[in-house]
Amino acid sequence: MSRAFDGIDDFISVGSSTTLDSPDNVTICTWVYWPTFGTDAWHGIFGKRVTGGDTTNYAVNYRSGATDTFQWYYNDGVYRVHSLVLSSNFSTGTWTHLGLRFTDAGVNTTSDIFKNGVVIGTAATLTGAVGTNAALLGLGQSQATGVDTQREFADVSVAYFHVFNRALGNNEIRQIMQFPGSITRGMVAFLPLWGTPTEIDFSGNNNSGSVTGAVVGSNNVPVSGWMTIPPPLLDSSVLSGLQAYTQTFSEAMTLTETETQQVDFLRSWSESESMSEVFATNYIAYGTTAQTAAFPQGTLLGVGF
Repeated sequence: MSRAFDGIDDFISVGSSTTLDSPDNVTICTWVYWPTFGTDAWHGIFGKRVTGGDTTNYAVNYRSGATDTFQWYYNDGVYRVHSLVLSSNFSTGTWTHLGLRFTDAGVNTTSDIFKNGVVIGTAATLTGAVGTNAALLGLGQSQATGVDTQREFADVSVAYFHVFNRALGNNEIRQIMQFPGSITRGMVAFLPLWGTPTEIDFSGNNNSGSVTGAVVGSNNVPVSGWMTIPPPLLDSSVLSGLQAYTQTFSEAMTLTETETQQVDFLRSWSESESMSEVFATNYIAYGTTAQTAAFPQGTLLGVGF
């Protein structure tokens, strides 16, 4: 599943929680699908920047035509940009996994851009620290507020959007590509973008996304096998938001009748989500009702595709 943005006025606003600020190191991992590169204008896949971009915590935009540029950047009063040639590094009509990393050494910031788990560009001369701001993080655009010409809407599909407040290692970025949600240290946002009315953040930081216009994408993300969502990504508030869906729930151990009642509401992802089953291991129920039951540390929830 994914969210498809129309490049006109679709976007998702994730919010402006301070957990999304990254003053030193940051890694963004996400799957992206371009149907086209759009008009000869700037288009943003995501961005946490104020109106006009005068301060930007982190963002990606791109432009086709004569400019032909892909940019991963921040702005601490001056634009610090790591750019690549768009057309020679990326393609339309296929899913691409982006890994975007800023590593702050205290004086200069090193930037790395990964495509499908492989580094395709490194810039070690970005002067100054990655900034912070109170701006909303927006998907399908460069900024979540302001006039439309500054928001830079993108015709793009996005899936499994992660934000980390640390510089992930190369192997970790490759792991996230294959198994979204499987690394939790430093994770401050994880939105699978499965098409729920409010896109739920499974990081435990309540950075869920408010959807405007973006529809459920029709192209299948090339992630195979099982996606493991370790704790503390799930709590009772997240789980209660999934109660409306039905699906088979099976567990790796025998539960008592009371425990079974407590986890009934975990029959979550529907057939429309293309999930085959949900399973739990090392389950320990607590609370007396389904609304207070949750998965504590040590629990793994797997979602079958």
